[in-house]
Amino acid sequence: STSTSTSTSTSTSATDVLGSRQDIATFALLVERSGYEGTINSMANITIFAVNEDGMGDTDLSGLFKNSVSGIAFLKNHIIPGTFDIEDLDLRMRRQTIGTYFVFVKESAGTYIVNNANVTASNLDGDVCVVHVINAALEDHVFTSSTSTST
Repeated sequence: STSTSTSTSTSTSATDVLGSRQDIATFALLVERSGYEGTINSMANITIFAVNEDGMGDTDLSGLFKNSVSGIAFLKNHIIPGTFDIEDLDLRMRRQTIGTYFVFVKESAGTYIVNNANVTASNLDGDVCVVHVINAALEDHVFTSSTSTST
């Protein structure tokens, strides 16, 4: 007998992408526990920089999990408007997160770096999102002469 696939109506939300990977399980749990799951899934065209388990281990998680306002602020600083594969991010341009931070992507010897974090997995696509896994919680990008490009 043959079976037919009905997966054409199935959509992949941001939390589906986050929840599908063990290396970002704590980040995905923060999305859920902070009550931000519905909001993040309703956003169209976003790029998420999800912190991996090593990076989350270096973060003070107790405050993020106990206080949803802190948790949501942390998450917002890891999301930028627009869906961008890592190689399509303009390497000379800062982008503001939906929080208060700015992100700046650069490439060094084939490795992409976002502010202070290395990208460990990239271009994980959902229907209206792209997720990049990073190895540290983002710090705000401060513009310096070393990040500007000379002409």
